[in-house]
Amino acid sequence: MKKSERTRQYIIEQCAPVFNAKGYAATSIGDIMRQTGLTKGGIYGNFASKDEMALLAFEHNAQIVMRQLREKIREQPTAPLKLNAMLDFFGTYVSNPPVEGGCPILNTAVEADDLYPELRQHVVNAFALLRQSVEKILARGIEFGQIKPNADVRVFAVTFLAILEGAIVMGRVSNDEGLLHTAIGRVRRMIDEELVKKENR
Repeated sequence: MKKSERTRQYIIEQCAPVFNAKGYAATSIGDIMRQTGLTKGGIYGNFASKDEMALLAFEHNAQIVMRQLREKIREQPTAPLKLNAMLDFFGTYVSNPPVEGGCPILNTAVEADDLYPELRQHVVNAFALLRQSVEKILARGIEFGQIKPNADVRVFAVTFLAILEGAIVMGRVSNDEGLLHTAIGRVRRMIDEELVKKENR
């Protein structure tokens, strides 16, 4: 990796948690300068704009979340266990988020409206990737006889994520992790009652 590439990577790694915690609009170049120890010229010598840094910071944060989630999923041998591993992972989001400041996908979804169309598209892509991951787990579970063959893969994947993401927001805003775990308990029952074939329970 060239020196310029290392510098760019360093700036992104340093400013990513700041963007996530403060928000993209509220994060100033001064914040980035203080976090990185670089001058304004040093920062803009590597990036064309704050918007460029914001996009790359979001991608960096989202990759951390997805990498940790994939590791949890891969540890489990069956579709039901993989889904429950996802629930275990999301269950730590309020008290111990993977990235400082909470879930980067949710944080950015709230902020990335019409004022940030490119950033919004990155959030849309991240949500799609999560949904596709759940759909793939379910499809493989059907293939290997672990999930009921008549399960509506897409509907369950959307419901699964909507409940979790909504509960994460509720738990964080209310400072009540119990709300998240209540929702997770309901999703676990949905998996067991609606998806899992009896012989796999």
